[in-house]
Amino acid sequence: ATTTVHMPPLRDRIEDLPLLVECFRTQFNERLKRNVRWVSDEALTYLQSHSWPGNVRELENVMEHCFQVVTGSIITRSCLPAVLGSTPQAAFPPRIGLDSARQELLEALAWAGWNKAKAARKLHISRETLYRRMQKHAVLEPDEYRL
Repeated sequence: ATTTVHMPPLRDRIEDLPLLVECFRTQFNERLKRNVRWVSDEALTYLQSHSWPGNVRELENVMEHCFQVVTGSIITRSCLPAVLGSTPQAAFPPRIGLDSARQELLEALAWAGWNKAKAARKLHISRETLYRRMQKHAVLEPDEYRL
């Protein structure tokens, strides 16, 4: 006897999206011999606003597209295909406050290949201050997010 398992569409379980994105990021890093370390908060928010008519397969294709266009080690909103829906980019205002500080940390760390001393020098702060800010803004090493 065959058992049928009903799996709700991705749009009905959008809370799974960050884990799926991380899973695809890891798979494409291994498959394409890349070192993409992060998906920005803005990109993740945009992905979560999409209705995902193509379900998880569509998400996989979007992530593959990102790996083809990303130039650094962070997938940003600009890496995402324009066809992802009708939500205009203007709906995402510039980041301010804590989010921009967190983003600045992530960008410096990615630029430095997660070498904290190098990232601290880029930000013109001490390594100790960098560690405190990482803790304050919940910035973890990418390996700490692995599934």
